[in-house]
Amino acid sequence: MKRIIFAWLVCTVQLAALNASSQTKTVATKKTESPDKTETLTNKNIIDLTTIGLEENVIITKIGSSASKFDVSTDALVALKMAGVSGPVIKAMIDKQSGKVVEAKPVAPAINAATAVAPVETGALEMM
Repeated sequence: MKRIIFAWLVCTVQLAALNASSQTKTVATKKTESPDKTETLTNKNIIDLTTIGLEENVIITKIGSSASKFDVSTDALVALKMAGVSGPVIKAMIDKQSGKVVEAKPVAPAINAATAVAPVETGALEMM
């Protein structure tokens, strides 16, 4: 009886080790597989980026640096505008679709009200 229990225990341990080994190989294979496909931007992607509140210059930079397949028909442009996409982003989409180079313009830094300096009054009167 002891031999049967021992044989059963050995088989169980071997099966567990084999199962763990195959799972490790599967996980390792999944980690090393990296999709080699490039993301292609569509109108839906631009609407999604706009909806979450991503800054205009960031969206334009993404348009300029990504492959794209934009629908720039009149109906699609109306849908983009109704979805809240800004004019400069729509123009970047049209430019990209026509093969032009798209670059975002630098954005002026936002003024922080807490650190902004207010004009100082001198108390002098101006003579006209």
